[in-house]
Amino acid sequence: KIILTSDSTSDLSLELKEKVNLHVVPLIVNIEGKEYKDGVDIDSDYIYDSVSRTGVLPKTAALSIGEFTEFFNSVRESEDDIILHFSISSGFSSSYQNSVLAASDMKNVYAFDSFNLSTGIGLQILEADRLIKEGLDIEDIIMRLQDYKERVDASFIIDKLDYLQKGGRCSAVTGLVANLLHLKPCIEVVDGKMGVGKKYRGTFERVLNQYINDKLTS
Repeated sequence: KIILTSDSTSDLSLELKEKVNLHVVPLIVNIEGKEYKDGVDIDSDYIYDSVSRTGVLPKTAALSIGEFTEFFNSVRESEDDIILHFSISSGFSSSYQNSVLAASDMKNVYAFDSFNLSTGIGLQILEADRLIKEGLDIEDIIMRLQDYKERVDASFIIDKLDYLQKGGRCSAVTGLVANLLHLKPCIEVVDGKMGVGKKYRGTFERVLNQYINDKLTS
């Protein structure tokens, strides 16, 4: 059987995780000097609250090679079971590289670079589940997924630039000007990395409508 796994950046709902029997390994989140497991003993509300109180963004860390090996061994009953592991883009994290190194010493473990994040990974996992149910073997599934991931269009709108400032991705002056002019940049995932696309202007609700219309008509 083929078992689907991913790191915790895939962001599928609990219902969808159960539907595809997805096994998730949490990345590490460092906040205020403490380590937490993403989605296990920390959630987004806690992170927002911490940033609001301290003004400091949390840092994330990938699992070590040994931790990936332990995780892969824990989700299958025998070496005949095949694991297809989806990772956040190698352009964002060392998570993919560590999973590859772990898989290289194991039988029937395949690490797949999603070249994406969040729902961009989730869509690929759902497609993999569909292909598994069609009865395709692992080589054909991976080949299909390589083509499929090129067609996944992941993007989102940023309401305020506060978090980009805290993360050093834009200056205080740029953030101030953008907020004063009500600019809402579209962040797009292209070639496995995030970049700024179209810059919208107006209220968040108005911008969302423009953004959705642009995506549906492009």
